[in-house]
Amino acid sequence: MQRRRGRTSFAVCDYDMQNLRRLDPQQLQSTLATGVVLYLFGLLGAGALLLQFFNIAIIDAFWPFFAGIVVHLLAAMFQFARIILLPPEA
Repeated sequence: MQRRRGRTSFAVCDYDMQNLRRLDPQQLQSTLATGVVLYLFGLLGAGALLLQFFNIAIIDAFWPFFAGIVVHLLAAMFQFARIILLPPEA
């Protein structure tokens, strides 16, 4: 069975929406909260990367490097806490 890429993408999106409709409100809220935190850490990581480039080009200091380490440690701690606290079916 061969499909065009657009139809496959639409089918996958439709399947995902059907799965979201099956979640109870508490599960949906935890899923949305996890997504928000994921994007938050993505933005913090991108900011740390830009700060690293700025550090290399202009300021040549240690604290931007340390800030990048802290961002990665915070993201790792969040993921660890999420693995421990969420039930296995989530």
